[in-house]
Order: sequence, then C-alpha cells, then structure tokens
Amino acid sequence: FGWSETEDRDATGQVETETRYGLAGDFLIHPALTAGVAINFADVETVTGGVTRLEDNFDVTATLARALPNGRAIIEASYEVDGDSEITTLEATRAMPLANGADLRASLGVIGFETGDVIPTLGLNYDREILRGQTLSFALDQTGGQDNNTEDTILRTRIDGGYQMDLTPTSSLSLNGSLASVMPQSGTDPDTLRASFGFTYRHDVTEEWALVARSNQRITYEDGTETDRDFTFSINLERSFSFRP
Repeated sequence: FGWSETEDRDATGQVETETRYGLAGDFLIHPALTAGVAINFADVETVTGGVTRLEDNFDVTATLARALPNGRAIIEASYEVDGDSEITTLEATRAMPLANGADLRASLGVIGFETGDVIPTLGLNYDREILRGQTLSFALDQTGGQDNNTEDTILRTRIDGGYQMDLTPTSSLSLNGSLASVMPQSGTDPDTLRASFGFTYRHDVTEEWALVARSNQRITYEDGTETDRDFTFSINLERSFSFRP
C-alpha cells in the first residue's frame, strides 16, 4: 500500500495538488509462475484564479510472469482513466540471455484509446560487452499517446544507441545517439523528428570526485524542415556519495 501528495505552483499562481494512493500485490501460483495486480488512484485539484477544478484518475495493471530455462516471459494488461480519456494496453515481453553473452528484451503489444484508435507497440533492448571494458547498447521503443490539448492520437518512436569504453582504470568514454519522432495520427499538427548525438568523458580524480566533460548536439525537424539546432558542452567536477536512512 502506498500514499503520496505533491503540490506544484507555477509562475502564474496556478496551484495543482495531486494525491495518489494505491495497492499492489504479487501471488505465487507455481514455483515458475507469478501473478501481480496493482490498483492506483489519483485525485488532482487545480486552482486557477480562485476557480477550483477536480479530476479523478485511476489505473489497474495485471501481470503474469513465467520463469523459463533461458529467461522470462511476461504478459501485462492495464486500463487507465486519465481525466476524460481512457487507455487500454496489452503487452507481451520476452527477456533472455544470448549465446554471445548479450542480454535481449523484446516486447509487442497494442494500445487502445477511447476514440477507437489502436496503435501497435514495440520494444527492443540489446546490451552486450563486446570486449572487456567495452559495452554496446541498442534500444527501440514505439508507443502511443494523446495530445493533452487536442486529444489527437500520437505515435511515438525512439531509437537509442550507445557505446562505452574504459580507457584506463580511472577514465571512460561514452558515445550516444538517438532519433525520436512524434507523428500525430489525426489533426493538423506537424510530424516532428529530433536527432541527437554526443559524448561523455569521465575521469575519477578520487573515489568520490570525478571530472566529467559532456557534449551534445540536437537537431529538430518538422515535416522534414529543420526548425531548431542547439549544441551544449560542459565540464563539471562531480561528487558521488550514498547514505542510509
């Protein structure tokens, strides 16, 4: 069982208070088969210029997971009420280690909306240590959603790739790139594509302090036309620590 309350106040004076509470449980059906259920509620109160608006949100998720000799298989179904919208999701996932030492996780499913629109979902994650101290990663994610203003159905697709290499026992270099697209399935909003790539260099000065340099380039296109380009570069001295409550 869980409960939380958050309050957010923006520059215009609008105050949004969200109270969340829920219940979750796992059940062992068989030594290799587990079922889970989670139910969550959220009460959102928004006060704007003395006017109060109340919104009740709700979601329920059921999972069935089976342990296999070479990984796990999971089936998940969920139903969500968010304001005036209703979303139903069904997804099957398979996770397994591969013969070359890599880890693979693949998922396939559908998302159904109150409007009657149905969008297929797809997920793929691949991680492999190609050489000692060198890791290669790849991720593909396709899902759906709704525009908060127009309630138009949106198809979101994202591809990420990364490579990390230990240069010395105290330093490492990471390269990363991504492509993310947002394609409205109705309405007049443009298709948006964002491409980004960059690197991170890290050098451990001590066990707690590290010198970190980061660089990233991001380009945005709308309907095939470049609309924005930005470049960031930073050098930071960072400290890591942990504590026990």
